[in-house]
Amino acid sequence: MSDEAAFLAAIRAAPDDNTTRLVYADWLAESGRAEAAFLRAEHELAALPLGNLRWHRGFAGLRQAAAGLPPEWCQAARRYPPSHWLAAAARSAWTRIEAVLRATAPDLLAALPAGASPEAIAAAERRLGVELPADVRESYAVHDGSGGVDHGAGIIPTEYYGFMGVALHSLDEMVREWQMWQEWRGGQPVEPRSSFLPLEGPVKAERSNPRWVPVTWDGGGCNLGIDLDPAPGGVPGQVIFLDHLNSMCVVAEGWWALLERLAAGLEAGRLRFEAGELVAADAEAGYTAALESLIADLKHAEPLSWPTDLSNNEAPGPG
Repeated sequence: MSDEAAFLAAIRAAPDDNTTRLVYADWLAESGRAEAAFLRAEHELAALPLGNLRWHRGFAGLRQAAAGLPPEWCQAARRYPPSHWLAAAARSAWTRIEAVLRATAPDLLAALPAGASPEAIAAAERRLGVELPADVRESYAVHDGSGGVDHGAGIIPTEYYGFMGVALHSLDEMVREWQMWQEWRGGQPVEPRSSFLPLEGPVKAERSNPRWVPVTWDGGGCNLGIDLDPAPGGVPGQVIFLDHLNSMCVVAEGWWALLERLAAGLEAGRLRFEAGELVAADAEAGYTAALESLIADLKHAEPLSWPTDLSNNEAPGPG
């Protein structure tokens, strides 16, 4: 048995033993192998508390270290699957968002619904006929929506037709709207998109794909949705913007990324709540432009590859 095979065998025998991984990382580093950075980044991230910019920078570093590594090696050597970290990223972003709301909009924070139970999330998945990504599941475990389209907080940013905050669906609202989409289709094949506006990003040029799951509604005809059937080059679980069920663009790499962007904008004062409404500090420049410096500071590569299935749930999420 080679030295490397012995390390991997020891990790399989004692998957929670960090000492073996760190010794293995030193051995890899002596050979100049990139895998060492991944093992060290994972170890460092696991030691950090959630809910701060340092954790999210560490998560970006872990994802950067994972890019290009063989998926088989990552699966054998890692301590946690990607689903664990995606769930942690969503919960950490909510912790940051809640901290800002506690200081600047306590009434809005108090009105946010509690999280859904694992049983409720599983029931929604059965009704949808899909497994939601780990970050979406964790987000709903923190807050089951934002209180309804008519009376809930417009806490989620969108800007395709101009900046506005929209309410986050509860699980029941998510399922009801998705079912309405399927009734509208009437069992017919998915149609090509009918919008004359150009399609942006790796999303299929379709209308009402049954593997698009709505997570917001603006009260008119537009939604943010979780895309579980992306076009080539896309990521399962990416967030897309829909206009009357037509795909328009990719908004974020995942729900965790959209929440992280919201957290960063609130912390920097680029976004704020006025009379319960989410507004951009520089409305003319727009939300995305206002956050360019924050995104650069976080050093997020676009896109960062992840070496295995994002919906892998072989370890429980945090919290």
